[in-house]
Amino acid sequence: EAIRFGNKYSVNEYAERFRSPIVRKLLLTALSTGYNKAGVLFSMLQTRASGNGGWPEGGSLEMMKRMAARFTSLGGKLYLKTPVTEIVIEAGRATGIKIVGTDKTYKADYIIPATDMHILLRVLLKDRYPVPYFEQRFNDPENYPLLSGTLIAFGVDADLSKRPHCLSFEPEKPLFVGGERKETIIAEHYCFDSRFSPKGKSTVQFLIN
Repeated sequence: EAIRFGNKYSVNEYAERFRSPIVRKLLLTALSTGYNKAGVLFSMLQTRASGNGGWPEGGSLEMMKRMAARFTSLGGKLYLKTPVTEIVIEAGRATGIKIVGTDKTYKADYIIPATDMHILLRVLLKDRYPVPYFEQRFNDPENYPLLSGTLIAFGVDADLSKRPHCLSFEPEKPLFVGGERKETIIAEHYCFDSRFSPKGKSTVQFLIN
């Protein structure tokens, strides 16, 4: 119910409902302004409150390794560095794929694309199955811009584990990226997982979006 309520407003509109400038700033920093519906906020809070939100142990790479190990242990085969060029459709159903360097069709019971909708519709399905909802967004980048940002990560010769995990601050001097002024920088360290850096060191990243 809360998510349906939040989806009535953009993030900007929902933030304006609060009197506190600190709360408004928090909401506008946490979510992409003018792009997301505020329902995303309630979804995030729900995930955290249920204990189902966080970081996979060892980061995304270790999680993928665990998934791959489980998949292959069940008899699955992985084909790495094998770009797919097309999803083959027969009688209105996806039945296989084609890969770089061959015209051979690799048959499958199910095709599960792990790409964005632009790659899926324009590249893999060759523009044969346009979806008006997405075509409107593809053709109107001014009102439906791509979500992008600048991420800078590095190692620090210090243990930051007793410092706050995440900080958001405004640069003292105007900061421009790609000709656009940026109002907020988010800094995070990952000392909660010893796999990210040697003992006494820290992995830190800054996000500008």
